[in-house]
Amino acid sequence: HDCLGLYEVLTEFYNIIEELGGQVRKTLASTSYSILKTYLEKQNIKYPTIRRFSECYYGGRTEIFIRYGKDLYYYDFNSLYPSVMRDFPYPISKPMKEKPEYMEDYECGFVLANVKIKECEIPPIPLRINNKLVFPIGKFTTWITLPEFKYALKKDLIEYYEIFELYIFESEYIFKDFVDDLYKRRIEAKKEGNKALDLIFKLLLNSSYGKFGEKEEKERIKLLTEDEHELLFNHQLYHDSGLIKIKETIKLKHINVAIASHITCYARIRLLDKMYDILENGGKVWYCDTDSIVTNLKLPNSNQLGELKLEYEIEEGIFLLPKVYGLKLKNGEEIVKVKGFPKVFTYNDLKNALFNKKELKTKIE
Repeated sequence: HDCLGLYEVLTEFYNIIEELGGQVRKTLASTSYSILKTYLEKQNIKYPTIRRFSECYYGGRTEIFIRYGKDLYYYDFNSLYPSVMRDFPYPISKPMKEKPEYMEDYECGFVLANVKIKECEIPPIPLRINNKLVFPIGKFTTWITLPEFKYALKKDLIEYYEIFELYIFESEYIFKDFVDDLYKRRIEAKKEGNKALDLIFKLLLNSSYGKFGEKEEKERIKLLTEDEHELLFNHQLYHDSGLIKIKETIKLKHINVAIASHITCYARIRLLDKMYDILENGGKVWYCDTDSIVTNLKLPNSNQLGELKLEYEIEEGIFLLPKVYGLKLKNGEEIVKVKGFPKVFTYNDLKNALFNKKELKTKIE
C-alpha cells in the first residue's frame, strides 16, 4: 500500500508539471525552470547568456539593528521573490556601456561607483567584504544594481557619488504571466484546503529564479577504475575507497547573472522600503531576514502577494546574530533559531549569552 500510494502521488505530480508545460527534472529548481521556459517561449521572450557581473549578485539582507525588545511583531512577506518577479522589468538584452548622464533613461543596469552614504539608521547600499554582505555608512566603492542605486538617490541617502562605469539593458516584464498563473492556482488550492497542492505551487514559484544565477563550477563524486589513477594527482581522494571529488565547469545556456541580480535587488528594495515606512511612522526595526521584519509597530495584515502578513506577536525577543535569535510569544510558545543547530539551544541560553556574556555551547556527538 505504501508503494501504491507513492506511485499515485508521483503520477499526480508528473501530471501537474506536464499540464503546466514543464518536465520533472532532478531538482525542484530545474523542474520549475522548465515550466518558466514555456511561458517565456509563449511570449517570444528571449534573453542572452550573461556570465559577467557576478560581483553585482548579492543575496538577501539579514541584519540586526536592536538586540533586545518587548511587545514586538514579526512579519513575513507573502512570496517576496515571486512578487518582485511579477512587479518589475528585467534585462533581456546584452549589456551596453553608457555615459552616467543617461542613467535615468533605463530601468535595469549596473553601476560601479564611489559613494558616500549619509548617517542613517538603515543604510541602503550593499557591499561585500570577506564574502559577507554588509550595508555600511561612509565612503566606499562598490558595484551596485541600478534600481538600488536610483532608490538610494531618491531617498536622499547618498551624500556624494562618482560613477566609474555604467552598463544598461533593455528590459521587459518577463515573469508576470508565469507568476500570475501559478499564484492563481495556489490560491485555488488554498480555498479547496489542498495543502499538498498549495505547497507544490509555492515551491515552484520560489525555485525558478536561482537557475539564472546558477554556478557553472560543479563538483561530483567518481569511483576510480584502474585506468584512471592519474586523476589522483589532480583531485581529492576519499580514503582508500577509490572515490574522488572532481571539480568541473559546465557551460549552461540559461545563465543570466543580470536577471538573477535584479531579482534579489528588487527584493532588498521592497524589504528596505517597508523598513523605511516603519521608521517614518515612528516605529523601530529590530531585525530583518530576507523576507521578514521584526518591529514594534503594528502594520496592516494582508494575504496579498508581496504584502506583509503577521507571523508572531512577541512578548520578548533576543537577537544575537543574523539567523540566531529567540522569541517568547504572547501565546506562551518559545521559538529559537540558531543556524546549523536545530533544537539545541533554549530561549534562556540566548538570553544568558546576551545579558550574562555566556557562550553558547553544545555537545556534538
